[in-house]
Amino acid sequence: MDELRRDWQSLDTTPSLLTSYAWHRATAQHLIADPTELWLCRIANAANQPLAIIPVHATRMAIGEFGFRNTLSLDWNAHFPLFDFPVAVGADPEVVAQALAAAFRTHPYPWQVIYWGRVLATSNAARIASAMPTARTLIEDAEPCHILDVHQEQDETGLPRPYTFASKNLKALLTQGRNRLAKLGPLQIRKSPPTQDTEAFLAEFLRVEGAGWKGDAGTAASFSPPFVALMRALVASADPAIQAEMVLLYCGEDAVAAQFCITAGRTVFTSKQGYDERFARMHPGHVLTSMLLAEGKLNDHLDVVNFISGMAWRQPYRPLELPTLDIVLFRSRPQRDWTLLRRAASRAKRKLLNKD
Repeated sequence: MDELRRDWQSLDTTPSLLTSYAWHRATAQHLIADPTELWLCRIANAANQPLAIIPVHATRMAIGEFGFRNTLSLDWNAHFPLFDFPVAVGADPEVVAQALAAAFRTHPYPWQVIYWGRVLATSNAARIASAMPTARTLIEDAEPCHILDVHQEQDETGLPRPYTFASKNLKALLTQGRNRLAKLGPLQIRKSPPTQDTEAFLAEFLRVEGAGWKGDAGTAASFSPPFVALMRALVASADPAIQAEMVLLYCGEDAVAAQFCITAGRTVFTSKQGYDERFARMHPGHVLTSMLLAEGKLNDHLDVVNFISGMAWRQPYRPLELPTLDIVLFRSRPQRDWTLLRRAASRAKRKLLNKD
């Protein structure tokens, strides 16, 4: 990947986390156990100027209802399910799509599908997939991506007015949570130090993030050592393209809520939100979110907060919903038709069983 760094950075001319070299290098380094499974497809014009760089993970993986398939995938980060790759400004999607198809046709891995899971509908990946032959392509809606506009007018809770008053209970919930927490001790946001204290901070972050249902369900970050290693590396990185921080909300001496934040340009991506359920009736997760929004407004360093997922608990904020897509590119048209036929039959069978 290092050999393509200059080409990659020439393509990624705007500060975007999902297409940045620093992000892809870090995630590939820590989340792909076998480096021989990572492939990079460089597409260039007649003058050998790069038009796109498309990373793929060659592996056998489950593709939704289709079951396990030999796959060339963008999807190797279940803790951060949003993906894209860099494409030159003004590049013709059809030219890139044709070159991509030709390159992967002779790929040494015996792939059955190319899978681009959960990409924004406005992403480079979506534009390239839309230029692929429809007979071999399946593009379906995925879970929307929630974002907040930091520059909306804010009230005293730190939340943008349209989101605050969209839910009758949200403002009262935040006021109640702050008041209850304040009785236990002063509220303070602490962020991961780029020093030798990082390990102690990380341990406390993982404790709080996994203290509730995530720990019970096995979905907390602490259950994924590779993702923890990625967090550690991003926080310690000096790369100016991205800035990562573990954020904890303290009430007195107790850490009560956690978020992992990655800033690229004027957008912050939040992941691994969690709270200590001993303080659940004080709504510490919502209080932390509102305080971070207020901080972004005050310091004028953010435009957008991207929550990555579309979890139902964020609905009281009335976030903007960005559509996302699941894209499957089949090796052949008969393979696509047969796979969809089997899925339709499976769905019909389940429907009949549910009636009984």
